[in-house]
Amino acid sequence: MKNHLLKRLGEKAGLTNIELSGLFFFSVMILAGVMIKVIAIDEPSFRQFDYSKQDSLFLKLKAINRDIDSVVHSKSGKEIFAGKYLTGDRKINLNIASQEELTLLPGIGEKTAEKIIQYRKRIGQFKSKEEIMNVKGIGEVKYSRIRDKITVASP
Repeated sequence: MKNHLLKRLGEKAGLTNIELSGLFFFSVMILAGVMIKVIAIDEPSFRQFDYSKQDSLFLKLKAINRDIDSVVHSKSGKEIFAGKYLTGDRKINLNIASQEELTLLPGIGEKTAEKIIQYRKRIGQFKSKEEIMNVKGIGEVKYSRIRDKITVASP
């Protein structure tokens, strides 16, 4: 009887058996979804996320940026800025700078700073600022970002 009813409905609507089966399946899935939604209505449909850890990191970074003009003395006794990069007219002397001081230059990480120090030990003092491009990992682009922040004054 069920098949007969579906067959008559399909003939009246001009649908094939496959189309009727798809329509029936789709209807059952919608009905199931609505029932699941009604049954699970007391539980929130989203997960609450605690952003307090990210907020505290943001506030720490904000404090660092606010204090970027405060001066800190490095191990070598030179004045450096507390922030990640040098600001103002301060310059890093390539001939005496520590690894910590070199990492204050934009684009210079710990490994590149170590390469600069190794180059300085192997070749001797830098005679010009451009000579830093002989260090592997420092090309024209990186040099253009740091050239105003470095010097090669004799110690």
